[in-house]
Amino acid sequence: MKRALQILLGVLSLVPLGFGITNTVYGVGSFLPDGQFPAALDSQFRFESAYYFSLAILIWWVIPNIERQTTLFRIIIGGLFLGGLARVYSYMTV
Repeated sequence: MKRALQILLGVLSLVPLGFGITNTVYGVGSFLPDGQFPAALDSQFRFESAYYFSLAILIWWVIPNIERQTTLFRIIIGGLFLGGLARVYSYMTV
């Protein structure tokens, strides 16, 4: 069971890694072409994308000793859950 969780986390961590790298490099311009966005929006987007990259690194750090890193693992999962709630809120209001 532990090995399956470690593999699942390793595979799923590729998602924030990919988004983090791509969005940090290309910025919001990949979604809003022709520079029709404020520089502050691009800056914020790239800053938050760095958190995705950092999340992948944290997950990789937890994977080898997941049974001893339960508190950090719960914090990471809690943060992901709150981010999901924020997306639901955005979907319902925008």
